[in-house]
Amino acid sequence: MPVEASSLSHDREIGDYWEAQFELMITEFDFWCHRTQKGRTTSAQIVLNGVSVIAPDVFFGRKHQVLFGEIKHKSPNKHSNYGIEEYRVEHIVNLSEASYIPYLYVIHDWQDAGGKDINENQLQHWYAQSFRILLERDYKIFPGTSYRNGKVSKENVYYFPKKKFESLEKFLYL
Repeated sequence: MPVEASSLSHDREIGDYWEAQFELMITEFDFWCHRTQKGRTTSAQIVLNGVSVIAPDVFFGRKHQVLFGEIKHKSPNKHSNYGIEEYRVEHIVNLSEASYIPYLYVIHDWQDAGGKDINENQLQHWYAQSFRILLERDYKIFPGTSYRNGKVSKENVYYFPKKKFESLEKFLYL
């Protein structure tokens, strides 16, 4: 499906809603959560060794465990893969390697939930995996269209098989 510039603010609203749902859900498992992108119209940045990188959607954890998370409300493509832009993956890898903090790709799968506009939040519709594991093998990169700096842009997209993701519940009971 092509990306339209007019839908950027709508996509941000959807992202904000599902980041808030993620926060509400994990706090029930005694995690704390900080949403770095909350209410923003542009991506929050972190300066890392003098270089600006995109901040994670969330920092979350409990006790001595801290994780970064990229939160998405999406469904797999026709090949049963979840995609994310290459430039985001580069920022994610740089931040995770420099901080030694694991970075999870967290998906609320709207197809499993019954539709894109279903707002009911159930744990069984959430999946996650660390980018370290996702980038080991079995991914593909193809050109696509996305938003970058608020504009429609041609970007390379990483595609990760859904079968490499696990129920988010597994990560909440660590």
